[in-house]
Amino acid sequence: MLAFGVVRGLVSTGPARGTRLAIVVDPPLDERSHGLALRAVHERLDDEVSAVGPRILATADGVVAEVPEQDPEMVDQIVALIERTAKLEIRSGGRTLPASAIVEARSELGVTIEVADPAALAGFAVGTRVDVIFDGKPKYTGAPDRIQGTELHLPVTDIRDAIDLAAAIEAGATPPMHVVRRDAFERATGFLPRAWPFLAIAGVLLVIAAVLWLRRS
Repeated sequence: MLAFGVVRGLVSTGPARGTRLAIVVDPPLDERSHGLALRAVHERLDDEVSAVGPRILATADGVVAEVPEQDPEMVDQIVALIERTAKLEIRSGGRTLPASAIVEARSELGVTIEVADPAALAGFAVGTRVDVIFDGKPKYTGAPDRIQGTELHLPVTDIRDAIDLAAAIEAGATPPMHVVRRDAFERATGFLPRAWPFLAIAGVLLVIAAVLWLRRS
């Protein structure tokens, strides 16, 4: 009981008060779209919400985000940020990589684009020009230096540019998300407010044990 109270007190619970947002993802909801949506919510809220930080959890039909904000106008801005959609085009010659085929984009000595089916990379070739267009604007022009199985790697020398490109690709690949419910909440946070009920019970049990031990001795 004492150990449980300590663990409960130390576990992060997110903001003490704010708004809980229920977010659903457009079907078909599968592992690919669920993972992209979860990462997109993290990406969009981690930099925009206050220093307290949001609490973001996966649910069966989407994502739940708890943000430390209850002002209606501020919550509206956060909702607009979550529901923002982007248009992504990745072209090579006459071939276009469908955004719906992308599973993940990782910044690894450049940017690695992973797709669900290697057939989506048909028509792409090492050394052949690739253009990435994000929201109608050129984002990247270069040639892949590796295409293997379900992965296409784009060389990018600057790590910040690689991170930015990977984030843009994932944003464009993320299916539309919709905030379907907003609920204000308050909860106890910090070590003592969360742990004290269990610590108190543990203390009582220790006193009882001590009394019984003294009587036997």
